Amino acid sequence: MGGCQHFINSGATIKTISVPRNSDRPDSKMLTYTIDLTPFIQLSDRQFAQLCDNHPDIKFERNARGELIIIPPTGGETGNRNIERSADFVLWNRRSKLGYLFDSSTCFRLPNGGNRSPDLAWIHRDRWEALNPGDRETFPPSPPTSFSNSNLPATILKTCGKKWRTIKTLG
Repeated sequence: MGGCQHFINSGATIKTISVPRNSDRPDSKMLTYTIDLTPFIQLSDRQFAQLCDNHPDIKFERNARGELIIIPPTGGETGNRNIERSADFVLWNRRSKLGYLFDSSTCFRLPNGGNRSPDLAWIHRDRWEALNPGDRETFPPSPPTSFSNSNLPATILKTCGKKWRTIKTLG
C-alpha cells in the first residue's frame, strides 16, 4: 500500500471512466483507465511501442498529453455489430480497390502526438503506399483518410463514433 500511496502522491494520476455497454443491465459497464505518467516520464514512440509489445493482452492508446489510455474489450453485441459493419466496408474496399483497411488493433501515430486505434480505419492507397516499410510495420504516422472525402456508402459512414471524429479532425 505504501508504494501505491507514494505513486499517487508523486503527481501521477489514474482516472477511471465508466463506459456503458449496449445492454439493458444496469451493471453493464466497462472501465477505461487513463494513466498520467508525465510527472515521471514522457514515453517516446519507441517506448510506447515497446510497452504495447510487452503487454499484448492490454489495448493501450495515448492521448495528445501523453497519458496512457487502457481500452476495455467490447461486449458481444458490440463485437457482433462491429464485425457486421466491417464486412460491409471490406466488400466496398475490395470492389473499389481505393485503399487499405485496418481493424481496431491498429494504432495510428497522430499529428498531435497521440496514438489512437479507431474501431475501423481506411487509408487511401496513395497515402499508404507513400509510407516507408518501417512506418507501415509500426504505428503508421498518418491518420486514417477522411470518410467525408470518399465515395463511401452511407451505411459505412455510420460506423464512425466519437473517437473517429477526434482522429478525423487531426487528419
